[in-house]
Amino acid sequence: MSKHKILSVLFVSCVLFCTVKADCINPQGIINDVDGVKINAHGGTIVPYNGKYYWFGEKRTNGVKNEGKVQLYISKNLKDWSNAGVVLDLSNLDGEYSIERPKVIYNNKTNKYVMWFHLELHGKYNT
Repeated sequence: MSKHKILSVLFVSCVLFCTVKADCINPQGIINDVDGVKINAHGGTIVPYNGKYYWFGEKRTNGVKNEGKVQLYISKNLKDWSNAGVVLDLSNLDGEYSIERPKVIYNNKTNKYVMWFHLELHGKYNT
């Protein structure tokens, strides 16, 4: 059997397997949390810790306007996500701020997790 035919058979098998199995991750389309609400964590990162995954991302109004907040979702399997709420909120500061592309990593020197992001005052975008 040719390499092309083998790859085609493997691809079709994977598609059929994931279509039948309910626990497959579908990377296409809208991802909802366990309550059926669209996940609102744009431009973020997923951090594994103690058998769970933590998804930090920008919270946006209607998927467009950046609220100056970082939203957190938690999962045990990368498929079922629970909304853990806002973990950083700059909306009470003077002016309207956007938080873009929040990232979280572990700092070995301090033994703490660190979050960094692009912060912008609305209308004053800096590259």
